[in-house]
Amino acid sequence: MVLGVITLLALGFWLLPWFHMRLMDALLAVAFTFFFVVVSSEIVGLIGTTSQPVLGMTITALLVTAFAVLLSGRTGVEGSAAAIRVAAVVAVSIALAGDLSQDLKTGALLGATPWKLQIGEMVGTVVAALRAGWVLFLLHKAYGIGSAVLPAPQAKLMATLAAGVMQGDLPWRLLGLGAGIALGAEACGVASLPFPIGLYLAITTSAPLILGGLAAWHLDRGSQASERRERLTLLGSGLGAGDASMGIAVAALVVSGLSDRLALRTPGSDGWEDAATLISFVLLLAAFMRAGRAREGS
Repeated sequence: MVLGVITLLALGFWLLPWFHMRLMDALLAVAFTFFFVVVSSEIVGLIGTTSQPVLGMTITALLVTAFAVLLSGRTGVEGSAAAIRVAAVVAVSIALAGDLSQDLKTGALLGATPWKLQIGEMVGTVVAALRAGWVLFLLHKAYGIGSAVLPAPQAKLMATLAAGVMQGDLPWRLLGLGAGIALGAEACGVASLPFPIGLYLAITTSAPLILGGLAAWHLDRGSQASERRERLTLLGSGLGAGDASMGIAVAALVVSGLSDRLALRTPGSDGWEDAATLISFVLLLAAFMRAGRAREGS
C-alpha cells in the first residue's frame, strides 16, 4: 500500500500541471523523500525534533537535483525553479515525517487509539498546509519575503545555491571551507550544527538564541534540572507561538490598512525605543529564569 501511494504521488507530480515537474523531477523528489523521511524519523525518535537536520538534507537534495537538471539541458530561471520545487517537496516531507513521528510516539505513551490518531494527523496536515500557504501570501503582501523586514535567510541560501549551479559560479572554496570547519568541529567533539546556524542567520535572530542558550546552561544544573527543563521548554514554546501569532496578526492589520489608524507612534521616531526594547527583553529573560527556579525551594 505504501509503495502504491508513493507511485501515485510520483505520477501526480509529473502529470498534474500545477506542479510544473517533469518525470525526472518527480522521480528525484520521491527518491530523496523515500530515504530522507526514514533518517528524519530515526533522528526524531532518538534525539527529538530540535536536532532534525531538515536544512542539511534539503540542501543535499537541492544540489543533486540542480546538477541533474543542468545536465538535462535546463538552465537559468527555469532550471533553478525546477531544483527548488524538488527541494521544497523534500523539505516538507522531512519536516512532516519528524512531526508525525513525534506525535505518534506521544500518542503511544498516552495510550491513544492508533487509527483515531492517524485520522487526526491527516486532518491536521491538510489544515496546516492550507493555513501555511495563506500565511505566506499574507506576509509577502504585508512586507515582501526577502525584504529587510522579512529577510528569509534560508530561502536566500537555497536560491543562491540553485542559481550558482545554473550559472556555473558556485563558490566551491567556501563550500569546502564550511565542510572543513564542520569536520574539525565534529573531530573535536563539538556539534557542527551551531556553526552554520550562527553564520547565515541574522544577528537579530541569533542573539536571542545565544542568550536563551546561556540561560538554559545556567539553569540546567542540580537535581531538579530535568523538571526545570520541561517547564521552561513549555514556557519557551508558548512565547515562540505567541510571538508568531502576533506577527501574523500585525501583518493582517498592515494588509487591511488598519495599522496606520491604530498606530500610536511612528517606528524609529523615538530615540529611546532601542533602550526600552532592550530593557523589556532583559525583564523577560529575568522572568524566564525566575520561572525556572520557582520550585527549587519546595
